[in-house]
Amino acid sequence: AGVPQGSVLGPSLFNIYCHDIPTPQHCHLAMFADDTAIITQNQTLESSIRDQQGSLDELSLWFSKWKLTLNPTKSEANIFTLRKYINTTLLQINNKEIIWSNKDDT
Repeated sequence: AGVPQGSVLGPSLFNIYCHDIPTPQHCHLAMFADDTAIITQNQTLESSIRDQQGSLDELSLWFSKWKLTLNPTKSEANIFTLRKYINTTLLQINNKEIIWSNKDDT
């Protein structure tokens, strides 16, 4: 049983279901309905990516515990910085690579 997609109660019921989702160290979670954003801020890109991966690992365990699935093919990572960067480290969900978005590239 579930909540029909587009239901007025859907977002509220999902938030109730996810009331005990862990907030990983050095990260903020932004959630609406079944979408979750993990936000990190750090002095170095490497530290931020390390925090992101730790968060993904911790959240993957929680999702597994509650029989929910994180879908790596529907997930993406993005970097917002004023500095130039190349060759970003891979992020993974359950040993599957997450793509890096380039939507903000100009």
